[in-house]
Amino acid sequence: MHVEDTAIMCGMSWTSRIALAAATLLVAACSPLPALPPASGQTVPSGATAGAIDACAMLNRGEVAAALGEPVDEPISEQELVDYGCTYTPGAAASANMVSLELSPGSTFAQRKRFFIAQGGMPIDGLGEAAYAKGGAILVLQQTTIVYLVLLHDGWSDRRRFAAAQVLMGQALPRVRQVRNL
Repeated sequence: MHVEDTAIMCGMSWTSRIALAAATLLVAACSPLPALPPASGQTVPSGATAGAIDACAMLNRGEVAAALGEPVDEPISEQELVDYGCTYTPGAAASANMVSLELSPGSTFAQRKRFFIAQGGMPIDGLGEAAYAKGGAILVLQQTTIVYLVLLHDGWSDRRRFAAAQVLMGQALPRVRQVRNL
């Protein structure tokens, strides 16, 4: 804190100081992090922010179609602050089947893990530093990145959804390492 800031703070009530501190934290928390540079050999599409991560590049349509057992439409890419997501859905309008992949900063893993376990998630081996699964949902900490994959398929058992999700996660994790330069 600078001398000028201290002088301003001294003339404020405690309520005003707390409000100012809360506003400062909110602005800092909601400000986007600096963009990551593209990984070696990776190009940034025109109009895209340098360093933006394309979660849809972690799995291709053929891999998702094979896992779901049906063709899928073009994936839908999403970005919310520092979270990157991609959703794949079949071309059949009546189908509720889908695969969703999300990449998030690893700093929130402990909180997400607690929530996932509270919802019935169980530890699994062979997918990163820490991995948990429930049915077709798998949560993995891959060094500094959370990778969360959900596979929904009507009529499939939890065991079958897990097996298909596990295959997709195994295909995505090496690409996550490459893009995030892990």
